[in-house]
Amino acid sequence: MGGYDTTWLPEYDYGVFTNPLRTRIVRFLYQKADCVLPVSDYAAAESKKRAAYSGHVIYNAIVFPDVQLEELMLKKNLILTVGYCNTRRRYFIKGFDRFIQMARMNPEYPFMIIGMEQSFKDGLSNLPENLTILTPRSHETLAEYYKKTSVYCQFSRFESFGMGVAEACSIGALPLVSSAGALPEMVNNNTDYIIEDFDDSKEGRRKIQSLYSGNHKKREECVRTLKEKYSLEVRKNALKSIFIEKGLLPKDI
Repeated sequence: MGGYDTTWLPEYDYGVFTNPLRTRIVRFLYQKADCVLPVSDYAAAESKKRAAYSGHVIYNAIVFPDVQLEELMLKKNLILTVGYCNTRRRYFIKGFDRFIQMARMNPEYPFMIIGMEQSFKDGLSNLPENLTILTPRSHETLAEYYKKTSVYCQFSRFESFGMGVAEACSIGALPLVSSAGALPEMVNNNTDYIIEDFDDSKEGRRKIQSLYSGNHKKREECVRTLKEKYSLEVRKNALKSIFIEKGLLPKDI
């Protein structure tokens, strides 16, 4: 459980709990469920503000590709964010305005957004010259862009997980995230990877410069940290433990 189903953002009319009928349905399901599985500690805490339930946090998982980061370093020259955007609401919730401002403040670096519908992009004005915006791409195509990514940004105002963060950083990108939702949790609350104040241009610029030049050793350490939480094996074992606890699997399996 995560995302829309865990939150209430009245300023954006976003989240399952903005609708009274849906709220009642979700609370009923929480009461009847034997075990609810939020995708992050943040998602668990946020949803439990609305209704109590019994559950366990189990993170989403990704496939970690077998890559040689030292060899990829020569290709890594991009600062990237990925997310679907077709409305003003999604534009602000996903923090695209913050990313565009970051590109404007760092004109010497190439920035890219993937996932914005052309019709929405056409309504934006005064975009910085160092910013490229692409429409949604396939998962396979995204992997090729991740190989070129030096810094992956997720500047959302709400996020119950950050699949793009995990996927990009599994191929050697270094993360830079907002302090919203589960994003700090994803980077182990490492302040090198978190922007606290987007009105402080010096903070953003300093961290972009530092991460952009990060060597392959730092990137390898980031991959190792991610594997400890978001590998398929970790998720498989966590689910297995719960199934055994609930009597759905034998203990000796």
